[in-house]
Amino acid sequence: MDFFTLKQTIFWLCAVSGIMAVVLMLVSVLFHHFQNQKEDRTGLLKEFFWLLIAGLMILFMVFPA
Repeated sequence: MDFFTLKQTIFWLCAVSGIMAVVLMLVSVLFHHFQNQKEDRTGLLKEFFWLLIAGLMILFMVFPA
């Protein structure tokens, strides 16, 4: 296995794990929201805002790889 193939393999492992983390965070936020319908919309918007920040952080960490 040459260096380029190893680098690509590690890149795709990191990309897949990052995508899975963001998807799982989104699922947990939606599950929590639908479980607690009495909560107002501002709580859901705050959680989506933090989800967006986490997703952007992962995205900007993957670009240099």
